[in-house]
Amino acid sequence: MPAALKRLFPIAAAALIGGLLLFGDGALAIVVFAGCIALVPVIYGDDVDEIARATRAGEFNPQRRERRPYNLRQRAADPGARTEPVADLVMALVVFRSRAAAEIYMFTESARRIFEIIGKADAPRGVITAEQVPQALALLQAAVDAEREQLKAQADEAEDADRRGDQAPAPRAITLGQRAFPLLAMLRAAQADGVEVTWGV
Repeated sequence: MPAALKRLFPIAAAALIGGLLLFGDGALAIVVFAGCIALVPVIYGDDVDEIARATRAGEFNPQRRERRPYNLRQRAADPGARTEPVADLVMALVVFRSRAAAEIYMFTESARRIFEIIGKADAPRGVITAEQVPQALALLQAAVDAEREQLKAQADEAEDADRRGDQAPAPRAITLGQRAFPLLAMLRAAQADGVEVTWGV
């Protein structure tokens, strides 16, 4: 699968779903979101297989992102030897699961921000217990609401700058609200059913 498609797919999917939500077509947004989830194994399947192979071989640690040093002697003996860091080959996915909702796939960087918001450690696996779900939902929703107010203020500032002929600040490509939308829905469902939410890589 082309690397450009892998980079652009989450941006395009988030923009499309966010646009549908913005225009009030929630039902179609859910259908598009389900379709995007179905495409994840197709687009990133090779990368997931590479992570699994590297993990079994002890070459990949998702919690360690530093580069491996080049082996100059090996490079001299075999100029075609593969020396790029395995950890840089792919961007790992975090999978959220709950008995109350379907699985959610999220990029690690997005998940890390959410873990920070809800007060959870950035670990390969974890759980939001049924007792912790209401607080996690409240914290994440509050962060989304705060960002929405900030973006509204930025939009007003950009409009004023446009009237003055000044250069307006570039809008944020993907918002926290767009990234967190599926997880917020899962947390609401888990709260209603009184069950936990878990995650893993």
